Amino acid sequence: MELEFKSEDGSREIVKSKYYRILFYSSLVLLLNAGYLASLATSSYFYYGNLILHIALGVILIVPLLLRLRTFLNTDGKLGKAFGQTMGKIGYFLLLVCFASGLYLIVEGNSISQRYVLLLHAFAGFIAFGTIISAIRRTAYNVSIQNTYWKAGRGGLMFFVAATVMPLGSFGYYMLFTTFDDEIRNSKFPSASLAEAAPNGRDKERLS
Repeated sequence: MELEFKSEDGSREIVKSKYYRILFYSSLVLLLNAGYLASLATSSYFYYGNLILHIALGVILIVPLLLRLRTFLNTDGKLGKAFGQTMGKIGYFLLLVCFASGLYLIVEGNSISQRYVLLLHAFAGFIAFGTIISAIRRTAYNVSIQNTYWKAGRGGLMFFVAATVMPLGSFGYYMLFTTFDDEIRNSKFPSASLAEAAPNGRDKERLS
């Protein structure tokens, strides 16, 4: 994949760079990986392997991705006009929030008490990728037909839709097919006796 950007004199160039290709594709893998983690939470080697991959990719990509995105916003991102530039700036800010909350979870641990930080991390990440892809597509529309940004925006959109559909589909399945009997819910306060702990008061006389 070729990467298009503006040179110092303002003319657009096409630069073949393995570094930028790896950065772009790694970001898409991270996005798809996040969609899987948001849709399922199973005690399996595959899930924990994806969790480790998510952390590793996030730590590795945090600096180069932010630097490259900032360069894009200051050069070709301006071709996306007002709306595209706004989407890019929103995406950049949310990506900062996503990475910061992710580092916080790595340090503090992803426990129940940190669930709101986890939600912030997830929502900020998904919206960040969505707005950044929108900025790339807006730039593509103002460059030429079938340019590098057009290809990147199309591929990014496909991965974004796939990563979004997974958690939404999982949530929809949970809402439609999960019943109260399928869940285990603990009471807020411990029972004073075994009789009170019996479900629906059954066997009260035998236990009392």
